[in-house]
Amino acid sequence: MLFIIPQFEQHFEEKILKKGLRLFMRSGMELIETLNSSELRFGGSGTELLLKKKGDKLLSYNCSCAGHFYCHHLAAALFLLQKETLALTPRKKIKSSAKNKSIPPFKKISVGEVLHFIQNRNAKNPDNSRLQSLILSVSEESCFEDYRQLFKIVLSPNYQKGILNQQEIDLALNQMQLLGDKLNRIHGSFRSRYYLQMALLTELQDFLQLRFTGNEEPLEHLKTTACEILHSFFLKKLSVAEKAAWQKALLLSLRNNAVLRSGVFTFLLPRFLSWSRSKSAFDGIKDLLGKRKNTIPYYTRFSALEVALFQVKLREHQVFKSPLAKTDADSVMNERMAKTEMAFCTGKTTYAFKLLDAGYQSVLSTHKLFFDEYTAYCIQKAITHRQSDTECRYLEERLIKGLFLKESELDRWMELLPPAEKQQKINELIAALRQPRFYSFEKLALILKKTQGWDDLIQEIKRQSNAYRLLHEVVLQKFPEYDKNLLLLYAKHLIGAMAALSVYQHQLLLFETARNYIDKLPEADKNLILDKIITHSGSESQLSRHLRRLYGL
Repeated sequence: MLFIIPQFEQHFEEKILKKGLRLFMRSGMELIETLNSSELRFGGSGTELLLKKKGDKLLSYNCSCAGHFYCHHLAAALFLLQKETLALTPRKKIKSSAKNKSIPPFKKISVGEVLHFIQNRNAKNPDNSRLQSLILSVSEESCFEDYRQLFKIVLSPNYQKGILNQQEIDLALNQMQLLGDKLNRIHGSFRSRYYLQMALLTELQDFLQLRFTGNEEPLEHLKTTACEILHSFFLKKLSVAEKAAWQKALLLSLRNNAVLRSGVFTFLLPRFLSWSRSKSAFDGIKDLLGKRKNTIPYYTRFSALEVALFQVKLREHQVFKSPLAKTDADSVMNERMAKTEMAFCTGKTTYAFKLLDAGYQSVLSTHKLFFDEYTAYCIQKAITHRQSDTECRYLEERLIKGLFLKESELDRWMELLPPAEKQQKINELIAALRQPRFYSFEKLALILKKTQGWDDLIQEIKRQSNAYRLLHEVVLQKFPEYDKNLLLLYAKHLIGAMAALSVYQHQLLLFETARNYIDKLPEADKNLILDKIITHSGSESQLSRHLRRLYGL
């Protein structure tokens, strides 16, 4: 609950209350519709406000102005609800000109109309005249809300299904892209691309809560692209109306736990905080964050909610000099992440990378469980800011100290190495991985395969009990070069691999792969391997009888 409606005046700043009263007195706020017994929709002056109440208690509200947390539109709506109690009579409203009409009624547009509109290549087709005229009448102040409503209409049939297959994912993706292209062609004159991407991002966070049986990566890519475009606008400085749309989108991204999981707020919040100086806005955001569940997925160590709360508190400290509470040991890394992301968002790149390096030392010494996620974040920031030396350094740290080695990361690391230093750096990496502290046969095998260090790889295989499949790849690469020791090693690992297979048919299939190498050998070398297999398997085993028949032994 926010407050008791009859006592609403004491919750507003005086200037906001006076502004709301003036708006009410000139009939600038009207009750548009009653959605149910507890939800009321108000509108006026190009603004839309949804109010939820229970009896005399105001539960929540949502205003498209995205301004002051308790804005003058809310005050005007509450004056309207209390006009009889307060004995207030608003002046008769003068008929507004066409230029000052409220938000176009996109909610009355059907899904079919929008789909027909976006599938028709000619934007000025007379069949779409109604929707065309509504879009042309959109003002910059209402652009975000109107675009969002259009995306909602297009996506609405999918919400009824709940689970989407690949064909349905592709269709929804295509419809979103067609709508975006059409709106860009119609409204390309006043930076509508900004509002378009903001509306798309806001609706995508709802859409991504559905279950998908197909590939959802294109949807995630669409979300990432929208964030990149919006960030480019952010860097160029936003207008008052654009900032209002940003704040509105941020509040929508915090409204419930389901939407919170899409992570859109982690992009919107730090950038919003970089320009906002509104104490009420900060309080409202903290209130919304406090209502969300602080659950951390199994695959991450950082708490996005805790990071967000730290960002608000850090900004409050900067703007209002409010004291910062001492951070407990378990939250140190979340605070570091909050500071680093805020530094990146405010353009303090050099300082941000210093924070990254300091944080990494803390990871190595105290917070080792954060290693994988933290280094991935460092690499992502290095790529974004074109810091190839930093990217190379953190990639090398992951290759040596990470639990697993990703081939794509190894390829990228090798690509970044200066040609003159490449072989030396590879040798240093191999030497590091041979140390007992970091030893990993799987990592060494991948690097030695990638660099064609066959002899070194054979030496590593000798330390393993069963690495037949890898050894088979190596001997095929080395052929026709081999010696007796290599043949005996091959026979040993092939026998070990067969012994691990209890089913005779599986042993035959494995031997068929071995024949790609064995049958290339001279007769004496071939018989050396076959004799080893027969001796180990027993002369009367099914496998031995099969080999004698196959090779006439």
